[in-house]
Amino acid sequence: MLLRFNRPVVNVSDIERSLAFYRDKLGMKVVSDNRTTDADKQGTKAVLEKAFNVSNLDLRWVVLEVAGEGAGREVELLQWNNPKPPGLPGSRNCYDSEVAWCAFRVQGLRAFYDKLASQGVKFLAPLAPFNSERGICYALDPDGYIVELGGSLQ
Repeated sequence: MLLRFNRPVVNVSDIERSLAFYRDKLGMKVVSDNRTTDADKQGTKAVLEKAFNVSNLDLRWVVLEVAGEGAGREVELLQWNNPKPPGLPGSRNCYDSEVAWCAFRVQGLRAFYDKLASQGVKFLAPLAPFNSERGICYALDPDGYIVELGGSLQ
């Protein structure tokens, strides 16, 4: 048996709003944009309806790729139009067991943090330097998912 990691899938409530974050603010590149309502996806729709044990499935999923040095590393955004998934009770905390997040390595983290903050991106806390060269911070995407940004400050 060979087990390989494919990519994280993030369930989102509004894919356009999430694309504005991941594509436009983080600079990721759209690799594919798919809908189960697309004529060429009817076979995929039928398989997914069986796999999820649902009918009348209406999904949109967008695969994004990190540009530059991290090329080939992908994140998939998934919006459930039908059936609508139940909302999570209460708010999530970064230490909750059902919370996962994507982590990105950033060269020039301080400038990137400042840029995102000026664009209204929310963070759990200000940028935290490990030392004079490296740091880390945790941004929140439009659905409140944690996005880890770590790397060189310059």
